[in-house]
Amino acid sequence: FISPKAQFTSLEIKDILGNTITEVFSGNISDGSATVNLDNLNQLLPNAGTYLLILKTPEQIVSKSFIKIN
Repeated sequence: FISPKAQFTSLEIKDILGNTITEVFSGNISDGSATVNLDNLNQLLPNAGTYLLILKTPEQIVSKSFIKIN
């Protein structure tokens, strides 16, 4: 993702009911491009299903859904 300025940011994965499964990242980021590694996704999400990836900053909340297939 790209941040227009340095700011506090959090990235969470939630199930389709809105329950938080895990907080992938929470902290301050610099302006510009940022990368998050989700190589351990199978450990974080052992079950197949529909999930939400939610990116929060002080100015906005962006969510994207994705489907994990085992």
